[in-house]
Amino acid sequence: MKGNRNEAIKMYNKAIELDPQRSSSYVNRGITYEISGNYQEALKDFSKAVELDTKPVHFLYREC
Repeated sequence: MKGNRNEAIKMYNKAIELDPQRSSSYVNRGITYEISGNYQEALKDFSKAVELDTKPVHFLYREC
């Protein structure tokens, strides 16, 4: 299962590289980091997503 998370993070990294303004990629990578227990990286990604797009609220609770 952990290998799948690492692959997911790699895929989200690529998505962010291709379109760094897409907030959903940061949200999804943040969720993957959170599930993996990497809370510092998750918080960075959730904060970046909020910075890019304040409209989606489905991830805001995770930043608390």
